[in-house]
Amino acid sequence: MTQPSLHATRPLTRPSPARGRTNRSRDDDSLATASYVELPWGPARVVIGPQGLVALDLRPPFDADYPTARASDPMHRAVHAQLRAYARRRLTSFSLPIDPPGTPFQRAVWAALLKIPYGETRTYGEIAAAIGHPGAARAIGMACRTNPIGLIIPCHRVVGSDGALTGYAGGLDLKARLLRHEGVQ
Repeated sequence: MTQPSLHATRPLTRPSPARGRTNRSRDDDSLATASYVELPWGPARVVIGPQGLVALDLRPPFDADYPTARASDPMHRAVHAQLRAYARRRLTSFSLPIDPPGTPFQRAVWAALLKIPYGETRTYGEIAAAIGHPGAARAIGMACRTNPIGLIIPCHRVVGSDGALTGYAGGLDLKARLLRHEGVQ
């Protein structure tokens, strides 16, 4: 199964006040729809835009910014199916079109995170070096914090230089659960 890849960067227009994220135009936002799926670690909100998955929120409460998708929507169904397969340990690599809003630097970080294999971790420093910005470990942490597609873009697999669990937008308890789920001790 192939890894998700990031679409080419398009112009970005406005920051989202709720999460400090950068979004595309209002037209793109108005075409997005949301659906909800129950996972072993709690409910999740899936947001799909015209080019693919734009957000996977793993921590309620969820904003009511998006209209609800039709139950028959094939993209939402595919995301739900892959999330459930991951939860049952039957899927270790997602194969979905993703289109997270972000700056070129954030998108470079997220592309590097997509290369971290299931069940493995990397440090913030290793990610910084991998994208050609050695010494930018803190900036890597900020890009992970603003990752709108947590779990699929696996920022939970990034740890401190000493291997310790450090910040995670979904909370350190969830980060620890996801790593244990993948067999990381």
